[in-house]
Amino acid sequence: MKLIVFFIYVFFKSFSPDNSSFTQLIKNRVYVFLQGKNVIKISKALFNSCEEQTYTKEWFSRGKLASSFRDKHLLLVIHIWMCHRRLVSAYGIGEDVRADRLQECLFDFLWDDSTTRISEAKVSALFISKYLKQVQSLSFHICHELDTALALPFIQTGPTPEGEAPNFLTEEQMHDAAINKIGEVIWNHFYDSNPDMEEAHVLEFARYVCICQLATLHALCSLILSLCV
Repeated sequence: MKLIVFFIYVFFKSFSPDNSSFTQLIKNRVYVFLQGKNVIKISKALFNSCEEQTYTKEWFSRGKLASSFRDKHLLLVIHIWMCHRRLVSAYGIGEDVRADRLQECLFDFLWDDSTTRISEAKVSALFISKYLKQVQSLSFHICHELDTALALPFIQTGPTPEGEAPNFLTEEQMHDAAINKIGEVIWNHFYDSNPDMEEAHVLEFARYVCICQLATLHALCSLILSLCV
């Protein structure tokens, strides 16, 4: 436990300008919009919290991301995915109208924002729709890979001999395997599989996603959903 706390501290010290967490930013923004208790307003607050990460300079200095359209978009997507994943984990798909609506609005804001940023890149109006489809494809692809990385509880430690029960990963093995798998996704997409990128740096990014955010966002998303009408 002390090791986990240490990694969380190290990451925020390295990547966050004020050492405050992404979840705290969500709290601050969401509470501003709670007067109306409106799903659209709350999803907008969630989106703004995710978008704020693309303006955090530390991601592009100490985080070693490129200040390109692609990297900024992926940074936005991975934070939106974290919110989406916690809502799905807690409420499933199609089982809670509020959760489904909140996620739908969240992705609608993402596509609207993507369209605006494509236009600002001086892309001809004739090709905006084409580029948006490419951006959406990239977004869904990385979300799918991240979802796959968290499906590791179903991975066996090896072949199962006939007549014997399967040996699944232990909780500790699942934790380590998930971080490594998420690290692979990050290395491939954020760092273009650069062989010179330090493994420790990539895994630190993965821990930020896996330990800090997925754990703390669970309770936070439950609170947010309880306030939706």
